[in-house]
Amino acid sequence: MSIQSILNQLPQYAYDIDRNIREMFHHELKTLEKYQLFGIALTVGYALRNESLLNYIRPEAKNFIDGNEAHACKIAATTIAMTGMYNNFRYNIKDRVIKKMPSTLSQDNLTGHSVDRKDFLIYCLTASIVYGSKYCMDDSIDNLKRLNCSIETIRDIAKTASVIKATGDVLEIERMRSYEFIVREESF
Repeated sequence: MSIQSILNQLPQYAYDIDRNIREMFHHELKTLEKYQLFGIALTVGYALRNESLLNYIRPEAKNFIDGNEAHACKIAATTIAMTGMYNNFRYNIKDRVIKKMPSTLSQDNLTGHSVDRKDFLIYCLTASIVYGSKYCMDDSIDNLKRLNCSIETIRDIAKTASVIKATGDVLEIERMRSYEFIVREESF
């Protein structure tokens, strides 16, 4: 399976998703390398725990990234799931004492990979977007900017994550048992 296989599965109502995937993966974004696009796609698939989406992405991704890179995507997805949820809790409660307390969550895995720091931060930002963690998004963006990552690149990371997430949604909608949708006349 491949990105083309995904495109072949997309129904008419997903025209915009199809168009965006083609733009990202076939016409090459100027801000992201091909391996980064596949790393973002894997991270989204892992964060969503969407096996169908991952089955489409993995075979082609293997042409651009290795096992270490895929492992880093898993670390980003799972560690951001934990820290993002905790930070959402902390920043959405009233209790000022709890807000100021350190989390004491282990985050050693954030350095338990052998990929470039910028690439790993791209995957962390991706997971933060999927999980909707404002704190983690801001932290990843600040760190990416310190590494001279352009705002256009940051925007394209968010665009790519959004399109891949929507693709996973379409695949799941199409996988569900479907009944013909017929509008019935109102009876009096």
